[in-house]
Amino acid sequence: MNCGLCDAINQDYRLVKEFRHSICSIIKWPLKLGHVIVIPKRHVINFNELTKDEAKNLLDLLGYMSNILQKAFGDNTVIHTNIGLHRSEEHLHIHMLPSKGGIRELVSSLEGVPLREDVSQEKTQEMRDYILKFA
Repeated sequence: MNCGLCDAINQDYRLVKEFRHSICSIIKWPLKLGHVIVIPKRHVINFNELTKDEAKNLLDLLGYMSNILQKAFGDNTVIHTNIGLHRSEEHLHIHMLPSKGGIRELVSSLEGVPLREDVSQEKTQEMRDYILKFA
């Protein structure tokens, strides 16, 4: 299998931090200084493929790196993952990016949606019910 993120696990020059089941690495194409990815060491595509130990380890590394990035850059950290058509690699990976804004500001500007919009209780329930159709 040819996987750039599996390769990253063995590229010491990119390695920021290693935990038992996951690593933090400098991303191949960083958007800015501090842009890193956290990946499980085992090649998995989706979160539901992780064992409980791997999932906990991944979250622990995200928390650890969030503190490090806060200290290093003084900004909050935006944490996100791309799935489906939006991802560049099949290997599950989570981006971490120091940012003066948050995910709400990023999505609002990117998608052209209101930053904050009051939603009625009925609309909220409709949204919930739609999602639960797929549970």
